[in-house]
Amino acid sequence: MLTLRPGASVADVLTRLPPNAESIKDSFACLDLAPEGFDVLFEAHWILHPASRSASPALVWTPVNSAGELDDWTRAAGLEGIIRAELVGEPTIRIFAGRHSDHGPIVAGAIANETGRVVGVSNVFSGQPDAKAVWRDLPRIAAMAFPRRAIVGYEHGGDLAHAIQNGFSPLQPLRIWYRETRPESPLTLRGTKR
Repeated sequence: MLTLRPGASVADVLTRLPPNAESIKDSFACLDLAPEGFDVLFEAHWILHPASRSASPALVWTPVNSAGELDDWTRAAGLEGIIRAELVGEPTIRIFAGRHSDHGPIVAGAIANETGRVVGVSNVFSGQPDAKAVWRDLPRIAAMAFPRRAIVGYEHGGDLAHAIQNGFSPLQPLRIWYRETRPESPLTLRGTKR
């Protein structure tokens, strides 16, 4: 679940929360969900990069166009079983794989999704020493699929620092909350409270 306006209250969120929801993206970092059993998974900042033409990319970037390529990408990203195969054919989404050479192993990646006048970037990954190069390359690879659009996303830690060093502006903070949910016990009787 995610919040879409800064004025959302804890009560607003809880009344709309699906029963077994495990995470909430507090898009404006304005909620205190700790009393409701949530912990902060991480804090981040929204980032923005204006539409621009950047220098030639440091890595060789190609779109992921098949289920087999997606398997390689998710394995490299450590996201096996999370990114659904039907995203490969979605016209508003591009999954990009970065390599050191045309046929080398995937060493970096990102997902770009067109949303109106902007392109969202997510699931950015790389190994060292490629992290800085990936953030330098992102505006160029996003423009390959979705030209003349600003890029938005959110990051924290080292990736936030690399993004800022490469022309992304930090905007407001956000917070990701997480809680463990307990699966329904087969012995739980209907009408009993846990």
